[in-house]
Amino acid sequence: MLPLKILISLCGYSATIQACSLHDIAPVPSSDLARRSVLPGKKLPTIIKNVRVFNGWRMTEPQDISFHGETISFGSFHPEEPEVTVDGTGKFLVPGLIDSHLHISKVSDLELLASYGVTTGVHMSCQSYEACHTFRDQTDLTSIIFAGTASTGAGNPSSNLPQTGVSFPDLDEATIIANVFNNGSDVFKVAINDDGPTQDVLNGLIHEVHKLGRQAMTHATTREAFAWAVAAKTDGLQHMAADGPLSRCIIDRMLKHRQFVTPTMNIFKQAFENPLILNFLRPNGAGNITYEAVISNVRLLHEAGVPLLAGTDAVGVVTPTISVPFGLTLHWELQNLVVAGLSPLESLRAATVVPALHHRLEDRGAIEPGKRADLVLLNSNPLDDILNTMDIARVWIGGVEFQDIGGKAE
Repeated sequence: MLPLKILISLCGYSATIQACSLHDIAPVPSSDLARRSVLPGKKLPTIIKNVRVFNGWRMTEPQDISFHGETISFGSFHPEEPEVTVDGTGKFLVPGLIDSHLHISKVSDLELLASYGVTTGVHMSCQSYEACHTFRDQTDLTSIIFAGTASTGAGNPSSNLPQTGVSFPDLDEATIIANVFNNGSDVFKVAINDDGPTQDVLNGLIHEVHKLGRQAMTHATTREAFAWAVAAKTDGLQHMAADGPLSRCIIDRMLKHRQFVTPTMNIFKQAFENPLILNFLRPNGAGNITYEAVISNVRLLHEAGVPLLAGTDAVGVVTPTISVPFGLTLHWELQNLVVAGLSPLESLRAATVVPALHHRLEDRGAIEPGKRADLVLLNSNPLDDILNTMDIARVWIGGVEFQDIGGKAE
């Protein structure tokens, strides 16, 4: 393979990187794609009485929350009476949680997410558009938005280029972007690799995405990759630089461009605890990557005011010795963010109102009249201890109660 030519350097960084392929190694038989183990639920007029509410910004005093169909209202139903009354005394209601970076492969993955109160997921690289639409059509399970298969460089086996026989970057940006959005993708994704795209091509792709009024996400796991992604003015940076501290120059430019980061601390932490996972991640950069660098950089970004979104890079069970489970990992990520300096309040926002704002999901992420009835009822206060997000009593998705709580779905 020829070495990549560096066309631009930002804040003194220039290097080559390669994308992670952990989520590409476990294909799912088509017969298992849409298999469900939980029967669809029903939308029943419901009132939760005397419950304290984390509305996305703060915890309120006890009040009543009602919903009928998919949307929330306050107080009691008029003139229709609720069919379900839930006593919320001593309990805490939070918006359905959002995992801003995962890779699902079958509908039963959505059941696991729902069982842990994760009511929205961002599927960050669609390998099959038919499958992605199947995931998105499950109205009573965790709802999914998805990025088109990541655009990479010529010769990369995980490239999502249209099957035209034309090698990237010779294919023009408009054709690459059309392939993603004409297939129903919500966002565009680019993976910075050692075989491309070059900085110029990266800039051109993201510029064209922005001309359409759409968002671009960029996979980046080193300081050099962050520099490239920041220079290209991507909307969201996925993962975290793990090879040393981000410079103030890079962070200032991120603030200027109003970029956000989904650091996926979970996958780094799991990798450094499991060498088998680390073997898949190490090609993302130099051999001197450390989890301490990940924590330090998340802390630097938080202190500077760069928006942070909770995401896990969950893929489920890959092999008997490699598993990045759905649902549970988002709760781990909230704990990771607290270790990196966020308060429990800020950590909870990173999985509710903050990703809703940055992913343009105007109908969720908060508990307000007219928002989706994506709700998680907790037995204990998550603002006292972030571990309490796992103390789940009940979950509703679009007004439908999910019956299998705590990862019991098979």
